[in-house]
Amino acid sequence: MENWQKEWAQNKYFLMSRSQKFYNEVRQLTKGNNWTDDKKQRYEEIIEEAKTAPLDCGNMMNAYQHVWGYFKNIATEAEKEQFRQLQADFAIDHDELGPFLAEMTKNTTLTTYWSQRCYSRTLNKLLKQAIDTRLVDRPKLT
Repeated sequence: MENWQKEWAQNKYFLMSRSQKFYNEVRQLTKGNNWTDDKKQRYEEIIEEAKTAPLDCGNMMNAYQHVWGYFKNIATEAEKEQFRQLQADFAIDHDELGPFLAEMTKNTTLTTYWSQRCYSRTLNKLLKQAIDTRLVDRPKLT
């Protein structure tokens, strides 16, 4: 996997959490695996634009639901119920869903599952970015 592909993998849910437009534009840039300096420059501009984009409940929930998709088939019934409740209670200024998903990555079974697929760093980066941009304090991810 090339560096730009790793970076895209680490940022795609962050971009999705900010705007489907940003996410789709980068998908178009990466199409065909033909990375150029011009595409790299535009990619970096999109990342910067995304960092300052206003937070939106719908965009955040969309990204969280995509992340949850990796866990839903291996989560316990209690975790599934907790996800549903946190999803129902979600608000930008009251986000317990991000920390919940971050905590799930620390679960031994899930960590093993993710490590085998080399996704744990990507997920942790997404969750850290999402949580760090909240208006309230959140625990740091490792």
